[in-house]
Amino acid sequence: MNSLIDRILNWGWQPEQHSTIQMRRIRTLSGSALLLILVAIPFWMRAVEWQIALRMVTVPTAILLTVTGLVLLRWRHTARMHFICTQLFSLALYIAGMETMLSSGGLGNITEGWLLLVPVVAGINLGLRP
Repeated sequence: MNSLIDRILNWGWQPEQHSTIQMRRIRTLSGSALLLILVAIPFWMRAVEWQIALRMVTVPTAILLTVTGLVLLRWRHTARMHFICTQLFSLALYIAGMETMLSSGGLGNITEGWLLLVPVVAGINLGLRP
């Protein structure tokens, strides 16, 4: 079971060829992206069922950006591609957070916390220096 989870989280990157820090960032990015996809699919289905137009556009956009980032991450195993994939994932989180704020009444409520996730996730995946 551990080897299956390792293969999923390593996302095609070989631990022998990359540093431990880089592999930790890859595992965090791929795990976070897969979790975002799994959480967003029921929200998208519910938005389609309830005909919430804003969510019918933004949730699939966030899913598409995340899937694009995962495909690029799987396709090329370079630090530059990791940077691009992290930016795509951060943009997907930002779109999801803005959609949550806009559809639930704007600033001044609990949904502001979504916007705090974007720099935290970007910092974890890219390192604190960028």
